[in-house]
Amino acid sequence: MGYNLGIDFGTSTTKVALRRAEEIPLALPIGKNSELFMPSLVAFRRTSNDRAETTAIGEDATVVPETEKTHVVSEVKRCLAAIGTAVRLPEERYPWWNPEGGCIQLWSSRFSPYHIVLTILSEALERAIRRAREHGFGDDVDGFSIRGLPMRLGTSVTASLETRKVLAEVARRLGFPNFKVASLCEEPVLASLASLAYVHQQPEIVPGETILIYDLGGGTLDIAIVKVHEHSDRKIPTLTIFSADGEPFLGGVDIDEALFKHLACRIAEEALGFKGEERLQILNRMSPKEKQDLWNEAREAKERLSTDVQTSVSLPGFLGESEVMLSLSRDEVEAVVVKTGLIDNSLNCVLRTWRKARMLLRKQGEAIGTFHLKYEKSSGRIEGSVMKLEHEDLSQFVTRILLVGGATRMPIIKRTLISKWGENKIMPEKVVKPIEACSVGAAWQEKSMSAIVDRLPFSIVARWDSGESKLYEAFTPTVTYKTITSTPSINPYRSERFSLPAGCKEISIVYESPDGEAEVIQLLRDLPLGPYSLEVDLFGRFLLRDGLGTAHELPNRLQHPVQREMWEQIEAEARREEDEQRQRLHRILHRRPGEDLHEVG
Repeated sequence: MGYNLGIDFGTSTTKVALRRAEEIPLALPIGKNSELFMPSLVAFRRTSNDRAETTAIGEDATVVPETEKTHVVSEVKRCLAAIGTAVRLPEERYPWWNPEGGCIQLWSSRFSPYHIVLTILSEALERAIRRAREHGFGDDVDGFSIRGLPMRLGTSVTASLETRKVLAEVARRLGFPNFKVASLCEEPVLASLASLAYVHQQPEIVPGETILIYDLGGGTLDIAIVKVHEHSDRKIPTLTIFSADGEPFLGGVDIDEALFKHLACRIAEEALGFKGEERLQILNRMSPKEKQDLWNEAREAKERLSTDVQTSVSLPGFLGESEVMLSLSRDEVEAVVVKTGLIDNSLNCVLRTWRKARMLLRKQGEAIGTFHLKYEKSSGRIEGSVMKLEHEDLSQFVTRILLVGGATRMPIIKRTLISKWGENKIMPEKVVKPIEACSVGAAWQEKSMSAIVDRLPFSIVARWDSGESKLYEAFTPTVTYKTITSTPSINPYRSERFSLPAGCKEISIVYESPDGEAEVIQLLRDLPLGPYSLEVDLFGRFLLRDGLGTAHELPNRLQHPVQREMWEQIEAEARREEDEQRQRLHRILHRRPGEDLHEVG
């Protein structure tokens, strides 16, 4: 009997799940108290020779204080996302992060994020192996081992190619030697795959429906628009992912940080008498342990207020006081959440994702292959723009909305999303809970997912005998709409212009695929003179434009069937219009004398 393994390495927590054959996936209780998660933390202590050594992982690291002799490395996933970008992580939150070196600096020791990720996932996997035995996995297989199983590892939509390579190398070191970058699966896609195990059993969910996955976790926001199909042979539901996008620095920890500062200001005002801006001076007076205690209290209070309307925060021995006690209401926390702008930013990301999907999801009578919803070639008249569509349009198309991630449990977030899309579309809690627990890839099946439609290859390079020019680097970002002009356009990506050396008569375009292999397309040697540019449209067509402006289409085996189908519709419509025009011209040229005269009066 076969097994599939899934690992979800999150900013705050890590989960592991197993699926046996066609059974419902089971999340393994890898937490110290049988929780379905393990904190993604590693604690270090300072040695006598000023080096760093690991002292605790997971739950044990949560109680290690921040001091001159101990540090807790948390949210390393954000560190990975910051490498090679202009993002500066706040020093007070990540004192051990070295942005110039792209590493964790602990006293005289330097650790790569790879080392921290490997440490966390090694511990999670060891716990999973023990728990799998306890839950009866392996009883029907001699020598059962989690290592070496077919495995999926989750990553955020916006993870860079470098981050993906790090995660793939970690997976190989964990005992999955054949794991490749292509084996990584994006988190909202994993959530939608997990939903198949439950949603297709709901009688009201039928193939053909469109689902929005809104995944707001501890450190990242991931959005996906998917369509559910049904496999014709085995009746296994399959997905086409029309678009996926996200925000790498938007999640529950941002709420925790805002609430931490809010409570610090309240203590400064109510206990110490500080006013206005001087209230933030309290952060300089707090010890590392006091900051950690206040942060933990803020996070726990936020979680309690997801179900309660009132709670209290207690800090014994805080800033020399015997005890600091604060009363905190849900309304107060929700006001803090609003000030962060997190909800508005997430909704902007949803619309960005939806508008990309909407290029391929069209209503009856709408124009295909253009940013505009209506376009009459004969008159040049245009109406509407995909880039201006709002949540009302999304609600008309999307049948079900899957809210996953810990932050979506906050009433204000759920309430806001319901006000935008309608309560009847939100999947019920009884469906969401098991999906959240198992949205780590264990639900994956060989034929359960189509490729993400809006993705380009990992890189595109123009190469000639004496050099090359990189035209595109993946995940930086996925597909961008640089300019919206008054004329229809279906080319969201256009490379910078590049020229060939004098005397060069041949050029190749190299598409780098997820597993590192390359597909080389040889172009005609007699192309007109450059400079050249490469265009990629939403229908998977690669067009090399020469110095005369002529577009030469390149063969692309990476083109998704949905993209090809939509482009064939465009071509069929163009042929139909040409045929009608020829017929009209033929009737005009062959009409009988006087046929166009009409009797008046």
